Order: sequence, then C-alpha cells, then structure tokens
Amino acid sequence: MHSPAPVLALLALAPEAAPADALDRPALAGLVPASAEEDADPGTALEALSALGREALTGDRIHRLTALAERDRRVVCAGLEGEIIRADERLREKARTVLAALTTGGGTP
Repeated sequence: MHSPAPVLALLALAPEAAPADALDRPALAGLVPASAEEDADPGTALEALSALGREALTGDRIHRLTALAERDRRVVCAGLEGEIIRADERLREKARTVLAALTTGGGTP
C-alpha cells in the first residue's frame, strides 16, 4: 500500500489543536517510506514525512531516509536514462533537505 497522499489528507483534516493522540503520527510515518524507496510516489512521501515531523520518526525511519538520500543505487522509474538519473538526483536532494530539517530542528523544508 502506498500511502503518502492519504497521510497528508489526514494531517490536513486534523486540527492543529487536536489532542496529541488524535493521530498516531509514528504509525502514519511507518506507512510512508516504502513509497519513496520504490518510486511509487517519492515526492509526496518526502512531503508527508516532513509534515509528520521529527517526533513521528523512529531511528529506523531516520535510517531509511538517510539511506534514500545517500545510497548509490538509484530509484528507477520508467523513462529515458538521462531523465531517470536527473529525477533520482532531484529525489536525493529533496531527501537530504527533509532529513536535515528533521534532524537538526530546522523545521519543515
């Protein structure tokens, strides 16, 4: 199941002043990384992780985000080789930006 868009929808519907347990953010964060890793919807997956915030990310999820930002293996989708490479480089850059914002307290990228 690829879930970044539904996660963003839930976050949009939950009021900011809702009780902390209104949404299980760590559980929602667990649904998202595979979408980025498998090129199902990587941009939206990174947006969802950013919106969930640092508190929602376990050490394993930070590790997966780090691996996405720094790994040698490309996230491959259909298309011409040059475009695949450029799209993967944009994905890695966005992953590095989100990772930095979430791990250094820099806020939402």
